[in-house]
Amino acid sequence: MTGTAKDGQRIFVDFQRGAPNTAHPKGVWIVTYKHTNLQTTLGKPSRFGHDDLIRKLYERAADTRNLEAENLLEMGIRGGRGGFWIRLNSDEYARLCGTAKR
Repeated sequence: MTGTAKDGQRIFVDFQRGAPNTAHPKGVWIVTYKHTNLQTTLGKPSRFGHDDLIRKLYERAADTRNLEAENLLEMGIRGGRGGFWIRLNSDEYARLCGTAKR
């Protein structure tokens, strides 16, 4: 890896529960990644079928991990929308933006 989480790009993860369907009676999570200005969307939105996938993303990459942030995450999941900051190294950021060299 070319960078560390500490000096990486700070990205906002915005999640919102989509409409229910046959495969997902509660609806899928639509996850978008935004630049620090909170206006510019990075990469393609992800779709998660389970709440635990949002929790795993938070556990792996959250920029701030404390009781308050974890409570806000859980409130967002229960309420159907929320967000949190993550920090990506330069390789992860390039993959998210679709500019990674293959």
